[in-house]
Amino acid sequence: MIGKICKYIIISVLILLFVLTLLLTINSSFRRTIFTNSFAAINLYYIVSIQTHLKNRYDVEGASNKLLNYIEFSKKIANGKSKLLHGIYDATKLVESKASTKQDYLILENVFESLVDIDPTLYEARVWLAKSYYYKKQNHDSLLQINKAIEISPVQDKPYRLGLKIAREEGDEELFRFYCDKYKNSTFGGNSPRYKESYFGGNVITKIALEFYPRENSNQKIYTHSGIILNDYFDYEFVPVEPINIEGVNIYLSFLPGITMDIEEIILSNSTMSKKLIKKNIFASSKFSFINNNKDYLSFYISDENDEIINLNFNNTFENVEKIILKMKFSKLDLTNHFNCLRYEKIN
Repeated sequence: MIGKICKYIIISVLILLFVLTLLLTINSSFRRTIFTNSFAAINLYYIVSIQTHLKNRYDVEGASNKLLNYIEFSKKIANGKSKLLHGIYDATKLVESKASTKQDYLILENVFESLVDIDPTLYEARVWLAKSYYYKKQNHDSLLQINKAIEISPVQDKPYRLGLKIAREEGDEELFRFYCDKYKNSTFGGNSPRYKESYFGGNVITKIALEFYPRENSNQKIYTHSGIILNDYFDYEFVPVEPINIEGVNIYLSFLPGITMDIEEIILSNSTMSKKLIKKNIFASSKFSFINNNKDYLSFYISDENDEIINLNFNNTFENVEKIILKMKFSKLDLTNHFNCLRYEKIN
């Protein structure tokens, strides 16, 4: 009796394995689902496993060893980049966020080097590795990683912060000035959130959009403007598809943190009218940004990597508007109080 039961179990398992193999072979959608869920389960296991080293005890070395095991396991699955890379990156970012000492970064150096080897285009891995080299007193190697990170995403601030620190410690005013100017004038690159959609596909400082309201207007739409000018006032012009009655506008942004947006004036016009609005004519609010009321103009400080909506209410209804011009200036806040970063020259 027991022998028959074992025989049935073995036969059932073999049939199940045969059916599973057949499905994996002929059904690409099923195969993709199985592999995707398997990778997700592996990523979850390692994240939870690594968290135990950070939650219950401050054990960066233990977390580092787990990360290196994770990386070696991924190499057995595929050479170079694989589906596990996202999980490795997330886990490494978690551990790096807890690193606070020189010793922590020295322990994690091998992890950062392995990440860069797997994917040389990983911006943050380059920055992390630059920190490890900095703590090893290998400033030349650190600067190489900093410059690589800047090549990948010139607009983001992290590599510049470390570059400025190294330049100051080495007394290299020319290098210090270079990083200041480069950061202040760079617009390309950005950050692409993986787990949520953003207005422009990522956090960038090259695009804004405008919506007229009230939204009851016919043919209402959002108008996009690409090509932001840094450090100078510029007239950003938006033309509705047809003359429109408006009470205000919403400005849509997906900026990186540390950006100021100054609005000196707004001009509403049609064939018979041109109306200029300044700060006192407008009620301004936002989702996340802060307003500097010590200025004679509207000045917003963008402090977060979120989709932002700046709301400008004109306290009046303007009819048959054919064009709106916002005279605005976008600037990056300084990364240091050193005079070479306070008085920079624009890079042509």
